[in-house]
Amino acid sequence: MTSFYMKDATFIRLKTAEIGYSLPRNVVARTRTFSDVRFYVSGFNILTWAKSIKLGGS
Repeated sequence: MTSFYMKDATFIRLKTAEIGYSLPRNVVARTRTFSDVRFYVSGFNILTWAKSIKLGGS
């Protein structure tokens, strides 16, 4: 068997992340419309780190 077709599939992935901020209740209370307000951003499949792969050759 030749090693030409073999490759290292080692990787690290940041698959999901979410960051958010809830407004303080005293700020939200001024609106008299909402009881809580929260802003957030989320992402999926954000980053993948993989080793450099060199196939064949010497």
